[in-house]
Amino acid sequence: MPDGASPRRMRETNGSGGTAVAASTTLDKQPLSSMLGAMERWIRWFCAFFTLLVAAIPAVASQQVVTRIWQSQDGLPGNVVRSLVQSSDGYLWVATAEGIARFDGFEFQLVTPAGDLRRFRLSFFRVFATSNGDVWAATYQGGLFRVRIDGLEPVLPNISRPQPPLVTQLIDGGTRSVVFRRGDEYGRVSPDGEATTIEPDDLLLGKFNEDLERQRQAGRVVGDDGHPVLTDRRDRTWISDASGGLHVTGLDGEPVRVDFGGRLFTFGVNELHEDREGNIWVASPVNGLARLRPARVETIDVSSSSGDRTFLSVMQDSGGAWWFASRRGGLVRWTPGETQSAEFAATRFHRSIAAVCEDREQRIWAASRDGSVFLRADGRFEPQFTRTQVPSKVRSIVQTLDGTLWFGGSQGLSTVSGETVRRFGP
Repeated sequence: MPDGASPRRMRETNGSGGTAVAASTTLDKQPLSSMLGAMERWIRWFCAFFTLLVAAIPAVASQQVVTRIWQSQDGLPGNVVRSLVQSSDGYLWVATAEGIARFDGFEFQLVTPAGDLRRFRLSFFRVFATSNGDVWAATYQGGLFRVRIDGLEPVLPNISRPQPPLVTQLIDGGTRSVVFRRGDEYGRVSPDGEATTIEPDDLLLGKFNEDLERQRQAGRVVGDDGHPVLTDRRDRTWISDASGGLHVTGLDGEPVRVDFGGRLFTFGVNELHEDREGNIWVASPVNGLARLRPARVETIDVSSSSGDRTFLSVMQDSGGAWWFASRRGGLVRWTPGETQSAEFAATRFHRSIAAVCEDREQRIWAASRDGSVFLRADGRFEPQFTRTQVPSKVRSIVQTLDGTLWFGGSQGLSTVSGETVRRFGP
């Protein structure tokens, strides 16, 4: 049974199997040895049939998907992974049987409970993330905690009775609060962490229903759903089956089996999750945390008007277009099916574009390591600074949260904020 399946579901599954065997009155009246022989023949037949069925489903080729698996020896708190979520700052939060950890793509940082919570073994069920950056964790004892990297903040206490109601939903509630559902109970958590019971109106119930559907399509088991299913941004459907395997169905409708590096039918899936980059994450009740990402590298022809195929900088803008800066001075805007060479105002400098940046106002900046800094306006790049101004000979551009643009190059660092230009360094 995958980790996290309810005892009620397990009994139903076992009951189904028992009914299938006991349904034949003839089998019930046969001697024990005859019954066992019949069962062995049935099992051999089923295994042969299942093997043929699996063999009929093509496996994902190794050149199409790269699989990376993290386990306890890689820093994961435990190999029983129950739930995962990505917070607004990009971190992945992983709930395991041994605790919760934050993952930055390189290493795991374990969240260690403080104070009296150290005395309890918390069995985490599910993690949630809200738009304000908070992360929340629900337990199998019906509890709810706000997760901080330095500890856990209790919100709802655990319930000391068998099979307590669980927090299965948590959504933004406005005015910096969140609302949750625990069994048939609804509640609100204020910004200071105080939980109160509420009676949801039709509007709130509608939001909870929408959240259920989002969870269902985003790789979580909802209600009596048997196995997680995820529909990704490319309209591919990832489906976990009863054998512990994972299949992906493309637009052609053909299922393709995902190969987990020799752990095909023993991997198991508790949850699926698609992050902002389009990676698919698998929470396994057996083998830890897995990431699936496309491995195919496509070559595209983005040669500039000069014929140069050597590029110094590349950027994707907010509209999805790619900008490629070539060594000989060309700047190419590329979208599928169309390649355009950018137009620059004439200057006396050789334009070897070394940096391209889109600011938060969706303006495109291009910097030459041999001369000017340009800003795109009305489809044309115009120089922004006179010879006596800085920055120039720029190799990197970045914008900070306060809107300040930073330019770095062979003449040091410079900033531009509104009409003010400042220089740092020699």
